[in-house]
Amino acid sequence: MKLTLVLTLVACTSQGCSSLSKRYRPDDVVLARQIARQGADAYHAGELERAQELYAKAVQVCPVDERVQARYAETMWSRGLQEEAIRHQREAVRLSGGDPDLMTRLGEMYLARRDLEAASELARRVIDTGRESASAYR
Repeated sequence: MKLTLVLTLVACTSQGCSSLSKRYRPDDVVLARQIARQGADAYHAGELERAQELYAKAVQVCPVDERVQARYAETMWSRGLQEEAIRHQREAVRLSGGDPDLMTRLGEMYLARRDLEAASELARRVIDTGRESASAYR
């Protein structure tokens, strides 16, 4: 019983607690990242609509990958879909356990939307991590 609890806690810590509700096979993560790579190629080629479609598919395959969520958010932001972008960037921050780089980018999104309170809160959180971030200080 104790071993099962320890293994469950290790899985929660290493894969995110959302992994407890639905198990994602390693193949899901690999497939999502392959699709996301195609999305990145499309993004860099200026094919933003195609990139968004690919990132959406990658998120559907494995919604617990914070990197895919963040790239999806960035693509939507580039297309002017700010509300959706912020929603996915918040999810990326949540899934990452509060990655300072992802929080900084979310704060920049809030700042661009003139949500100074939310931007300030995120900047404070990043600064409190002790991580040097010119963007957060700015």
